[in-house]
Amino acid sequence: MLKVLITGGSGLLATNWACFARDKIRVVLALHKTNVLFEDTESVFLNLESRDDILDKLVQISPDVVIHAAGLTNVDECQLNPLLAKHINCELAENVAFVCAKTGIKLVHISTDHLFSSKNSFSTENSNPQPVNVYAESKLNAEFAVKKLNNDALIIRTNFFGWGHQFRQSFSDWIYINLINNKEISLFDDVYFTPILIDSLATHIHALLALNEYGIFNVVSDDRISKYEFGLHICEKFNLSSNLIKPASIASLKSLAPRPHDMSLSNHKLKLKLGINYISVSNEVEQLKLQLGMGRPLEIQKAIRGV
Repeated sequence: MLKVLITGGSGLLATNWACFARDKIRVVLALHKTNVLFEDTESVFLNLESRDDILDKLVQISPDVVIHAAGLTNVDECQLNPLLAKHINCELAENVAFVCAKTGIKLVHISTDHLFSSKNSFSTENSNPQPVNVYAESKLNAEFAVKKLNNDALIIRTNFFGWGHQFRQSFSDWIYINLINNKEISLFDDVYFTPILIDSLATHIHALLALNEYGIFNVVSDDRISKYEFGLHICEKFNLSSNLIKPASIASLKSLAPRPHDMSLSNHKLKLKLGINYISVSNEVEQLKLQLGMGRPLEIQKAIRGV
């Protein structure tokens, strides 16, 4: 059975990946501070600052694949602390890439859709990145470093959603929690992205791994939608009131960091490689609702609390 180690093991991506994949593969969550206790899932505390510790743990655990998902994703915090952003997003990625190359372990590096300047829609893997803030710069530099150190690495550009927890709430969580509590929210109708559910993201990455792919792949949905339209999808699928969502412009955002208006990515390369016809945001949100009915949010909350 394939064994996969995921850094950032208490984060949104890793916890949902573990729930989705643990009956198909062996999942090891690499933790930093927060403990996580899932059934049928292993965990280990891993010091990403130390190449020696990474090497020791990888030799001990012997995973087939490392998914590097640890990172600093708060855009304003990155803008305030550029050296910290560089260290966490780039230098730690370098450490993981170096050790994976040395041990011959396949690396999947999770990047972002935040790399472009909003001039174009549906950016491809060959589009010229033009980062507009420190976060994007740090993630782009991480891609360069990973490719330089580990030419066989698979680099995934994406924007994902799923069920979070008290330490890491997702965008869909924030919308859902506010709406079920009858709170009015504002969502940008002039910021576009191509979001995908974590389970679908993991499915497509595993398919790429089965083909031994490497290099950059955009793993996103087909649909370029605004943040406001995404909120309406949540309302529709969860039978919540759309009257609580008000459209807003990103020009009204008071933030430290500039943000791109269009983060949409083209998934043509992915679909061609895997023979996929369509990845619909509507279907992705429908799956999110099914996960609620199956108790995933509660399981994740319990796992993070160590219950």
